[in-house]
Amino acid sequence: MIKCDGTTNLTNMGPLENLELLDVGEWKNLRVLCGGEEEEVINVLDSLAPTPTPLLFPSLRELLIGRCQKLKYLFGHRSKFYLPHLRVIKISECKEMVGITTKVTSPPPHWLPAFPSLEVIVVDSCDKMKKVVEFEWLPHFPNLKDIAVYYWENMEEIIGGPPPYMPIEEISLESLKVHSCDNMRKLFPHELLNHLRNLGRIEVRCCQGMVEIISGARQGQEGSTMTLVNNTPLSFRSSTSLPKLKLLELRCLPQLKSICGVPIYCNSMEVIVVSTCPELNRIPLQLQLRNIEDLPYIEVEDEEKWESLRWDDPNAQAILQPYLIFRGSTCVLRGHRSH
Repeated sequence: MIKCDGTTNLTNMGPLENLELLDVGEWKNLRVLCGGEEEEVINVLDSLAPTPTPLLFPSLRELLIGRCQKLKYLFGHRSKFYLPHLRVIKISECKEMVGITTKVTSPPPHWLPAFPSLEVIVVDSCDKMKKVVEFEWLPHFPNLKDIAVYYWENMEEIIGGPPPYMPIEEISLESLKVHSCDNMRKLFPHELLNHLRNLGRIEVRCCQGMVEIISGARQGQEGSTMTLVNNTPLSFRSSTSLPKLKLLELRCLPQLKSICGVPIYCNSMEVIVVSTCPELNRIPLQLQLRNIEDLPYIEVEDEEKWESLRWDDPNAQAILQPYLIFRGSTCVLRGHRSH
């Protein structure tokens, strides 16, 4: 559907029961996909019902929104958020877009996830958006696996918050990609680390203001609970582990100073790329360094940068050096784990 300039809201379209793909492009006056158009903070208890009526598109699987310059939210207040089959949301070049949902004043109930099948959110060139999703909405994205954001001028964080509590124990997210979001200073806070056990890929490129990947973690804060497991404080083990992380790619981040302030256990790591990150001098990843079979693929922009990097293991440089090769000026360690 293209250029329906008189439409401000799709609420009155009536249910399209068999629609699986909705592609909305260049609607000049569309302000909200469905729900109230007014800019107000909602109490989510007023927007959700224990047995919500399926939204306009009960069979919808993919939602594409592009170049709708007055669109602020996909789902406004007083709408019943329930899209049981929606798997993909892609939004591009919506200059007034503020959020996928309106702001909430209280945590959502857990009666029924609003987006139980949603796996992918991609947002490109939506300059007014500051975050992808609020903490309060995480229970309604139980299968969200992939978030990708590109070219946001005001992007501050992937997940808004945190609130004084975490609504869920584990987040399903597997992949984070952030490109050209110059106002973003951190990827996510340290408080989230224990809930990102499924995270397998982190890719950050060309973010001029990025200072930390994982913010707020400092040496000495990780061990408050002294329950020991194999002589290791339990809280230290749980708060600094990304057990499924396989790829970490950091490129063109001129102000990046830190990946994380404390060591991170990454026993599944397969690929590490660090390029054009002049302020970064420490890789706080605890890797298996016993032999070549355990080593990931590692790529660093040049020999000078390689020699300046400090690893969590003080013997890492000596262990890795024999496996180092050069492709032009680029330093490459081709560990067997990456094959």
